[in-house]
Amino acid sequence: STQLTPMLSFLMESSPTPIYQRITRGYRQALEQYNHQVVYIEPSQLGSFELALNYLVEAIANPNLDYFIVFDNSPLSTFYLEESDCFVFEKFQKKLVFIHHDNIWSNLVDPRLMVAWRKVRDRSIHFCLESKNFLDLRMLGFEQVYPILHGSEFKKIAPPENYTHEVSFVGHVLPDLQPIFAEYQHLPFSHLIAADFWSRLVSLDNKID
Repeated sequence: STQLTPMLSFLMESSPTPIYQRITRGYRQALEQYNHQVVYIEPSQLGSFELALNYLVEAIANPNLDYFIVFDNSPLSTFYLEESDCFVFEKFQKKLVFIHHDNIWSNLVDPRLMVAWRKVRDRSIHFCLESKNFLDLRMLGFEQVYPILHGSEFKKIAPPENYTHEVSFVGHVLPDLQPIFAEYQHLPFSHLIAADFWSRLVSLDNKID
């Protein structure tokens, strides 16, 4: 078709984590290649967390924005505003696009998050990496839910000419779990989750240093 796609305006936030920075940049570049406008907020370049948060809230009020893309690992977009009794993304009155590159239940420590998703479900779309999450949200009454591939690169990358190893491990092991366990130890059954993790770690066929 020779019909041109109308230019849209997207708001998105980077992440403090390098892997998710790459993912958000990939989305930004893909949208800009189709001549869409992207307001890309990088909190680390805005000084303090409070300054960055205020900047994002002001950006959300821009009537020229069409979509707000919310990533699970973007701390400002998913920050809870106590004075307003809502999450930051709830303030955006147009279309919300949630990109879940992780299991959604790992991010639902705050039960208010599911309530907020339900409040905005008529104007939101959810893309889930985990097929079970896709089914979960559909079962819970969310209609605009779709599976997504965990790709942060939108162009094929040529393989290296020579491989240095026959096996490649894709993923990561958390560097220090003790602070995480300490943060969530007040939750019911948190000790069972910690015990389950350590039992899996020590029973691996190949030990991890």
